[in-house]
Amino acid sequence: MTASLRLHLGICVALLAAAAAVSACAIDNPDHCANQDTPGNDWCGARYSARPFCSPCEAENNGCVQYEPFTCGDYDPDEQNSAPDASE
Repeated sequence: MTASLRLHLGICVALLAAAAAVSACAIDNPDHCANQDTPGNDWCGARYSARPFCSPCEAENNGCVQYEPFTCGDYDPDEQNSAPDASE
């Protein structure tokens, strides 16, 4: 297998994995914390003091949960709390 073919195959596998991750745990609810302009944990904390964390896989309470989720598929809590770039 040539290096070019391996690179192409690697890119295809990465794209398929990314597509699967994006489609996992999608909640069809416009009020869900993962669907807000404000980062999920900030949104939940402002609305539910007892449930300040956003779980993209939880449907109840608009996704807001008591404990920070660490076992929800490809969920990365750091992405939920990252502030947008001020230059944008």
